Amino acid sequence: MRFDRNLLLVGFVLLGSGRVFAADLPSPNAQTVEETAPAGQPYWSFTAGTYLWAAGMSGDVGQFGLPPVSVESSFSDILKHLDFGAMLVAELRYGDFGLFNDLMYIKLSGENATPRGIVANSVSVDSQSVTYTAAGEYRLIDDPSGSLDLLAGARVWSVDTDISFSGGILDGQTFSEGDTWVDALAGVKGRLNLTPEWYLSGWAMAGGGSSDYMWDLWGGVGYQVSDKFSALVGYRASGVNYDNGDGFVFDVVQQGPVIGAIYRF
Repeated sequence: MRFDRNLLLVGFVLLGSGRVFAADLPSPNAQTVEETAPAGQPYWSFTAGTYLWAAGMSGDVGQFGLPPVSVESSFSDILKHLDFGAMLVAELRYGDFGLFNDLMYIKLSGENATPRGIVANSVSVDSQSVTYTAAGEYRLIDDPSGSLDLLAGARVWSVDTDISFSGGILDGQTFSEGDTWVDALAGVKGRLNLTPEWYLSGWAMAGGGSSDYMWDLWGGVGYQVSDKFSALVGYRASGVNYDNGDGFVFDVVQQGPVIGAIYRF
């Protein structure tokens, strides 16, 4: 029996892609702060947004006891198998301190026919991945020219994959495998205001724990449509190396353009 083994692995592609905008939610400008709190006093702010990371993936992955294989998938390859995706982020701030949360859910599926139909006539693969990130923030710089934050937190990764067989000897059989792991992370993020409307943003994070290592880099340009709403476009690259010792391997680099919208309540 032969089928496209990359189909087993495509569910990994967007794992961990959250936090692109969680790491760079626009901070209130000086005018907004003056309207919400007396000068020099802490203030509350809440920001939420959604984004799309059109990422491709390259690296080595393995599941179901199969030896790790090299994978090279573009975003268009992944999009063919996408059933549903949600990328949401929120940040709560009080004065110099903040907390951001990012949640991403991806569901992918696909089906391939087998050459001879003896073991099975077709094989279908369903993969669901969830990535949740939470981190505390401390603002080192906050003035009209921009801001600089220190970050520290953790990221939880989870993936579940089902393989189902139709026809042949394995007709009706389904096999499942999944794993969940946690990595600590730390880094910095910043924003540089070029004009009252245009700004640059970026961040760098690294960590590990269950993984041997992980890293995230983001850089982009934003446009402040109003005091409450802004749009961003940029590029993100992220890497992770995880091996649970039981045949589950995820050693990849993901990268691609990002577009998103953010609203401050």
